[in-house]
Amino acid sequence: MRYTLVIDQVKSLEWGLNTNQSVLFALLTDLNLWAEDLIINGKIYHFCSRQMIIKEIPLCYSKPDTVYKAFVVLQEKSLIEYIKFGKKDLVRIRDKGKSWNQYNSNSSEHSEINPNNVPQNSEINPTDHNTIHRSLKKEKQLIIKEIFDKTYFPKSQEVENAFKDYLKLRIEKKYTMTHRAVKTLYNKLRELSPSDEKKALDIINMAILKGWQSFYEPKN
Repeated sequence: MRYTLVIDQVKSLEWGLNTNQSVLFALLTDLNLWAEDLIINGKIYHFCSRQMIIKEIPLCYSKPDTVYKAFVVLQEKSLIEYIKFGKKDLVRIRDKGKSWNQYNSNSSEHSEINPNNVPQNSEINPTDHNTIHRSLKKEKQLIIKEIFDKTYFPKSQEVENAFKDYLKLRIEKKYTMTHRAVKTLYNKLRELSPSDEKKALDIINMAILKGWQSFYEPKN
């Protein structure tokens, strides 16, 4: 079961999603990090069974039929492409959906908590550096926990362990550790070693040995 998901309320309202649909879409945006990939007609889809959805977000869905209807709604809103491949439910995020959780610098003007409008004695005071520091530290710890809770390479425990060893190195080196950074690393590794476990391990081990911030094609 997924413990935390980040909901983009601005996009949810803009696209007319209800709470359950927003939670489902938040889960779907992370599929490329852990779900099985299938290439159909030159497009990469992710295997996403309805039972898996029920298991991951039981607070929102308890019946496969309801999940199916939610898939259809998201597809009608041009957020996902949903197809059946044999008995498998396959999903890919469309360009419109990729704007989910993308920061908009203009949004701060309309924030209900605008630093210019917060009284000096407010608990949310931008000059309270200790409070800000504690908040950021707690948020960073939560992000790291979420990153390590995920499974990235379910077909190979050896690659999975090596990948997470590399992520631990990034923490020690104080390299960027965000969901986006890890997603980029994951995609880079998949690109450099498609379905090649040995090559993936060689790439990860070299990155650990050299203390690199990214993965690179091994030299012969």
